[in-house]
Amino acid sequence: FLNWLLNTCILCFIFFFMNSLGLIATPLGTPRFIPTNETNHQALLAIKDLIPVDPLGALSSWNHSINFCHWQGVTCSHQHQRVTTLNLSSLALAGSVSPHIGNLTFLRIIDLQNNSLHGNVPPEIGRLFRLKYLSLLNNSFQGEFPTNLTHCSNFKSLTWLKTTLKVKFVSNWVLCII
Repeated sequence: FLNWLLNTCILCFIFFFMNSLGLIATPLGTPRFIPTNETNHQALLAIKDLIPVDPLGALSSWNHSINFCHWQGVTCSHQHQRVTTLNLSSLALAGSVSPHIGNLTFLRIIDLQNNSLHGNVPPEIGRLFRLKYLSLLNNSFQGEFPTNLTHCSNFKSLTWLKTTLKVKFVSNWVLCII
């Protein structure tokens, strides 16, 4: 009996360890990636890594000592503990936006306005099918705006003026080139 109990505990530990990494075996036995809370945690840390200038210390809470749902600018759903809002507006941040933002699959609101963010807006934002609001006002983004935002079926509002983005087509709107 004790041997069976030990084996069962070991199997449970292995299952929970694999689940925490987001690896689940499919019926064919090949692992596939499933976004988890840890995926959100790692995505936020990757976002922080590409924002080296943080004069107000806004991202200082973004570390391993507290749950990411309690980090400044991050709001999570109560049910799934997944990031639903990323509000980093007016924090004097400088850097670029990580493509890992596309791993925050529960995001509904992204507010990055009034910072000094630059580079391209990652096309991975187009994977955020729950996204409703995106504000990029008063930054220095360049290049073309990701046209794959048309995959965001709930998309309602885009604020992007005063950037150097060239916008061709977003959702049901035809937007002018800045």
